[in-house]
Parts: sequence; C-alpha cells; structure tokens
Amino acid sequence: MKPYELLARFKSDGTIAGCHVRTISTVDGRDYESEPVPLANATDPAFVAFASTFSASVVTERDALAIDKTKLTTDLASKTSEHDLVKGQYDALVIEKAKIIADNQTAIDTAATQFEAKQAELTLANAANATLQSRFDKLLTDLPFNPRIIDAASFYARISKDEFALLSVSDDATVRDIAKTILAYKANDWPIVFESPEMQGMLTYLLLNGSLSEGRIAQLTQDANYSEAYVAL
Repeated sequence: MKPYELLARFKSDGTIAGCHVRTISTVDGRDYESEPVPLANATDPAFVAFASTFSASVVTERDALAIDKTKLTTDLASKTSEHDLVKGQYDALVIEKAKIIADNQTAIDTAATQFEAKQAELTLANAANATLQSRFDKLLTDLPFNPRIIDAASFYARISKDEFALLSVSDDATVRDIAKTILAYKANDWPIVFESPEMQGMLTYLLLNGSLSEGRIAQLTQDANYSEAYVAL
C-alpha cells in the first residue's frame, strides 16, 4: 500500500480545514484505490509517508529539470555561438557585396563617361570628315577635264562582253594583242587618249580587220562625260 493522492479542504480564510490521503494497494499486479482517510495533522504517519514519497518524487523531478536546464543552457550557448558565427559571415558577405556593387558601379560609370567622350569625339570626327569629303568632291567637280581623254575602266565598260570575247579569241594575233593592251590600260589605270597614235592605230586596224564597224568605233570614241573622264590626282 502506498499513498498517491493528498486531498486538502480550505476554509474561507484560506486555512486548511482538513486533509485526506488516498492510497493504492497492488494485488496480483492490479492497483486498488482506497477511500480517502482523514489525517490528524502533519505528524500523522500516513501524511509523513505521503510527504516523504512526494518529496522524493519532487526532488527527482527537480534534479531532472536541473539537468535538462543545464543541457538546454549549453545547447542555447552553442546555438547562439553558431548563430553569431553565421551572422558574422553573413554580415561580411553583405559588406563584400556592397563593395563589389560599388566598385562595379564606379567602373560602369567610368566606362560610360569614357564611351560618351569617345562618342563625342567620333561625332566631331565624322562631321570633320563629311566637311573634307564635301570639299574634296567640290574640288573634283571643279577640275577641268578633256572629253577626248577617257578613263580606261570607263572605256572598257563601253565595250560589250561579247565584243571583247571575240577580240580576245580572234584568230588574228594582232587583234588578240589589242584586247590585251586594253586590259593593260585598265589594270594600270592609264588614260586612253582617243587621238593618240597608239589608239588611232588600234582602232584603224580593228576597222580594216572587220572586227569593229565604223559606226561602232564612233560610239566607242565619242566624248567622255565628267564621270568617264580621266582626272589625274
């Protein structure tokens, strides 16, 4: 038989009116509760037995709670230390991130300023080039030219592809040489003077040979316009 419950009644003034204790008896492994038994006072054997058991239980629970508290305190200190370490690392990363952003922004701002400066220089250079090109074009336009002297490429363009092909594969070696001479003029950017002895000789030979008609030669040697004229720079 062992006590397991203490019942107390209180008066309206807060003083104890009486106490009862209930016990448990175990028979064949089964617990049986007793009826409440009144206690005479604190020295009552039943109360002393109950108080001793209750006190031991409380002390055991207190000791267990003290151990739990110590463990929890240690765990809290450990977690706090870990938290502080991680927070320190996080704060360092935040500072580093801010520094990287600031450095990159500085580099971006510097590059943007340099780009704008170069763009302004390029704009001025383009304007200057346009002015120079305009002056150059005007100088070319103002240059006098002789309509009887034609640029070799322009003269070559007056000859059709079929005509030049026939000249190039002619059975007459002199005709083939004339075709080669025209190509040499074009390749070396030599001026073609219609009234020059060389040009007159080649055209006369092509006329007499029957490679070109008189009318076709007249077309090929008509006055050059400004775009065709040979201008020596």
